[in-house]
Amino acid sequence: GTLVLEDNHVVDITKALHDNCESSLMFCNPDLSLQDLSVAVGTNRTYLSKWFADNDTTFYSYINRLRIDHAAHLLLNTDYSIKQIQTDAGFASKTTFRKYFLERFGCSPSEYRKEKS
Repeated sequence: GTLVLEDNHVVDITKALHDNCESSLMFCNPDLSLQDLSVAVGTNRTYLSKWFADNDTTFYSYINRLRIDHAAHLLLNTDYSIKQIQTDAGFASKTTFRKYFLERFGCSPSEYRKEKS
């Protein structure tokens, strides 16, 4: 996924997302917006939204997948409480955290920790 902006500036969105969002844990910010992310990767909201659409996802789906995967990592590699992991992963709401976790792994965070440990 590269995009060429109006000024012929080429942005490798995939690499920029990895470098500026995934590696830095930027996605853990519960207030992260599409605008914030587009600035971090060096493009604008319109182009970034198009990139997500071209890759069959949305900003929120992408961010929540990263958050859930990070939470799963924390569940297995720390003894933090589920509430602390929810917060650290960027979820302000317990309900939203649980919903996305169940969708991704088919079980609750506590069941996941118990089964995988």
